[in-house]
Amino acid sequence: MYSSSSVSKRFVLYPIVVVVTTQLLLVRSVSSLNLTNSYLHHKCLVSEGKYKPGSKYEKSLDDIIQSFSNKDKNSYGFRTGFSMTAYGKEPDMVAITYQCRVDSRGPKCQSCVVTAGYELLRKRCPRDKGAIIWYDQCLVEFSSSDTSGQINYDDNFCMPSAKNLIGNSIPLEERLHLLNNLTKMAVTKIDKNIEGKYQPGSVYEKNLNTLIRSTSAGNFRSGFDQISHGKGPNSVTFMYQCRGDSYGSRCRSCYTTALSALRKRCPRNKGGIIWYDQCLMEISSIRNDGKIDYNNNFCVSNMKNASGSPLEFKQKMVDFLLNLGLKATSEDNMDENNQAVLYATGEERVGTKKLYAMVQCTKDLWLKTCYACLEWIILKESDCCDGKLGGRVFSTSCNYSVLSLNQTNAYLNHKCINEQGKYKLGSPYDKNLNSSYISRRCPKNKGKIIWYDNCVLEISSIDTFDKIDYQNNFYMYNAKDVSGDIELFNKSTRDLLHELKEKANIKSKKDFMFAAGEKSLGEKKLYAMVQCTKDLTPNNCNVCLNWIMAKLPKCCKGKQGGRVLSTSCNFRYEMYPFLMI
Repeated sequence: MYSSSSVSKRFVLYPIVVVVTTQLLLVRSVSSLNLTNSYLHHKCLVSEGKYKPGSKYEKSLDDIIQSFSNKDKNSYGFRTGFSMTAYGKEPDMVAITYQCRVDSRGPKCQSCVVTAGYELLRKRCPRDKGAIIWYDQCLVEFSSSDTSGQINYDDNFCMPSAKNLIGNSIPLEERLHLLNNLTKMAVTKIDKNIEGKYQPGSVYEKNLNTLIRSTSAGNFRSGFDQISHGKGPNSVTFMYQCRGDSYGSRCRSCYTTALSALRKRCPRNKGGIIWYDQCLMEISSIRNDGKIDYNNNFCVSNMKNASGSPLEFKQKMVDFLLNLGLKATSEDNMDENNQAVLYATGEERVGTKKLYAMVQCTKDLWLKTCYACLEWIILKESDCCDGKLGGRVFSTSCNYSVLSLNQTNAYLNHKCINEQGKYKLGSPYDKNLNSSYISRRCPKNKGKIIWYDNCVLEISSIDTFDKIDYQNNFYMYNAKDVSGDIELFNKSTRDLLHELKEKANIKSKKDFMFAAGEKSLGEKKLYAMVQCTKDLTPNNCNVCLNWIMAKLPKCCKGKQGGRVLSTSCNFRYEMYPFLMI
């Protein structure tokens, strides 16, 4: 999410673990992007025996691999990224399967399958009747047995990253929970097979394309559209709904992404639904205007449990969400065209935690119907998030999200101060220095600094009490740009930071040398904080903050978030709440 100016770009936050089977191509715990198509692993299925040179089996296998090279790169199999076909009859039958990674369809899929096929056939498993090869972007399997529809429990492997974890360990249960949530989302039924398929060039397809052209030409200002075209079996209804804070250009961007993904995931299905973080899209042959869809829904929960009584926490969360439902369906909650917004956000302190939530309905619903839908998912479907510190429930008619602040203590940056020299093991300096994580990053350095999300630690052989450190600083920014008037946003950010600077220097304050606050930017909010180390005088704190704020245009101009950190003072701003205060 963030880029850093003075740190080599570190994207690997924890070791990559790859678990691969023949049914599920890749399950990865990963935060760095790998765009290569590396060979991963292969297995020769010795139990299926060998074929003889010149046999029918060899000819069939050669013809199949050759056909992959000759096929159109946009043929159905490569376009969808999957094919499972059997050629010939026993005992010379050849069953071949390929599965490409979802982001590697079309030409990439063809290239990977052809490379893998020849590698397997010629080098890895010559004359074996059965073999499997895994590449980063695809797997290819050929066999003398047809195993379509069956789970292969025997052929799998795992690959750990060679790199060790840097920083705080992410508990195993959190990683498993993340994978479980991703699995749930991956298998969420978004193609409504009950509605059947349409044929290429059919009236249904033409009607669907007409609707897509019509909606694509819109301005997306309202964040919603639902239109129908055609009659009888060729009737098509097309609907999209963007999140209440994602209208206009954001809505258009999500719409484009969702449309492309839905066509790939549900090719030629008359009915299909896809959910993204900022939008929902549905195509259907059945009109459901103004009706609640009780069939298509799913939930994702935070793995962490709430402290205290789960029942009490759940009741407070339900009350909080129901109140937001009332706010969303209030007759006062109208847009500039006097249309119901059907969207609301809010925050609530529950015990020691501060919860942030949003509720929303699709704009085809009436106020009462919207509240009925929200009441249904809050009361009936909240079991998935029972006692959890957050969760999300999605249907095609309404949805809610609850989250608590992320209180991780992520590593940000460090600096070894070479000018102060090294110390020797066993020396008085070594004995005076407490063992700490920073010693692993800057072993034997007399001067070193490390920044974490929640703290900064400096060790030095020089006394710098009440002195501003102008040498050691860095900045980080959110990669996303703000929408709308950038100059106005930058001015609002500067104004808020300067207001907080004045508050931080009020001696009577409990949190002296620190201040946090927020500022409304239309329908959105800007959150910020400033802080100085407490060895500084108020005057030096003021000077230090002025100095790092002067870096604002350079470091983070037009970005949705940013921070500048030195050893003497720092500031941060975001478009979301990031402090537990």
